[in-house]
Amino acid sequence: MTGMKSMSRSSIPFHVQHIATPARIERTLSIASDDQMFDAESVRLHLAQDGYSITLDAARRSLDMGKKLGLFEKATRFTYALTARGQACRSLALYRREVYCDIMHFLLFATWELGGQQDYWSWSYARICEIFWRDRPQIERRRAIFGQLSAEAAKTFPDLDPVVGTETVGAVSNWLRELSPPFFVLEDGKLVASQEREWFSVELALLAVSYLYAARGVAVQTPLLLDRPTVEQLCPLCLAPVDGIVAMIETASRTFPIMDIHTGEWGSSVILRQAVDIPMLS
Repeated sequence: MTGMKSMSRSSIPFHVQHIATPARIERTLSIASDDQMFDAESVRLHLAQDGYSITLDAARRSLDMGKKLGLFEKATRFTYALTARGQACRSLALYRREVYCDIMHFLLFATWELGGQQDYWSWSYARICEIFWRDRPQIERRRAIFGQLSAEAAKTFPDLDPVVGTETVGAVSNWLRELSPPFFVLEDGKLVASQEREWFSVELALLAVSYLYAARGVAVQTPLLLDRPTVEQLCPLCLAPVDGIVAMIETASRTFPIMDIHTGEWGSSVILRQAVDIPMLS
C-alpha cells in the first residue's frame, strides 16, 4: 500500500467506525425495504419495535458506514435507500451468513484499492489485518497495534496528518470475530490467539482474485500468475495460508464461469473474464 501524491497538509480521519458494529449494520440491513426510503429515526424506531435498542447516533453511524460499504445510498439529505449490493448482502445474511461475513470483511479490507485509494478507514482496516496475520498466533495488546498503525500511517501519508481513532483496533477485531471458520481463538469471549483459517467461502476466493486485479492495476481477461509472492498478497485478506488460498481459488474457478485456471510451463495462472459484482454472488 503506497501513499498518495503530495497535497496540502490536513488532518484526515483514518479510524474504522466502532459504533457501527457488525450487529447494528446487520440489523439495519434486515429491516431495510427494497422500495422505501429510511432515515436514522425510522431505523431506531423499527429496531425498537423488534426489541433491539439503538441510539439515534448509532443508527446514523450505521447508515453512514453502510453507505461507505455500498449497502445504502443517499436518497435525500437525511434519507437512504437500499442498493443492489445491500439487497444481496441482506439475503446472504439471512440464508448464508458465513458468506455474508466474508463479503463484509472483503468490503472493509478492499475498498481502499477498489475505490481509488480514497477511503483511509479501509487502509487502516487492511493494515490491522496485516498486523494480525504477521503476528499469528500471538495477539498484541490493542495499544501496541494502535501504535504500529499510527506510525505506519504517519510514514505512508506524511502530507495528510493522519488521525487514527483509538477504538479502530477494537472495531476491526469485532468484524474479524464474525468470520466462520474463525481466525480468532476465543476463551470466555476474550481473544487469546489467532489461527490460519482452514478454508473460506468460494465467494471470497473470487473476490480475492478481483482484488488482485485491482491492486495490480491489471485489466480483466489478463492472466495473472499464481506464484507464491502473488498469492501471499491475499493472506491478510483471506487470513489463510498460500496453499489454502490456491486450493480455494481452484474450487471457485469450478464454481464461477467467469474465472478460469490455466496451467502452463510457468505454473498456474488465473483469468478473470469480467468484473465481479456483489449481487451476482447472492
